[in-house]
Amino acid sequence: MLQLVRASPNGVTGRAVLRDENFVLMNEALWAPDASFVVVATAPYRTWSQAGGVLELYSTNGQKGPIWLASFGKEMKWGL
Repeated sequence: MLQLVRASPNGVTGRAVLRDENFVLMNEALWAPDASFVVVATAPYRTWSQAGGVLELYSTNGQKGPIWLASFGKEMKWGL
């Protein structure tokens, strides 16, 4: 099971789950530079064999539900 977590700089200690969702079908994640949100590409079903997926934005404060962005996206990166 994949979850969104925060950890100390060493990546091991101080872990805290940021959201309750299970991201088992996540193919990609693009984090905001300040870690205030993450854009997740999720496969629409388990047998999905392509990279990418449905794009949704998740706030890391856990207060809002996911925000749908697009029906498909892959190879996400921040523009210059």
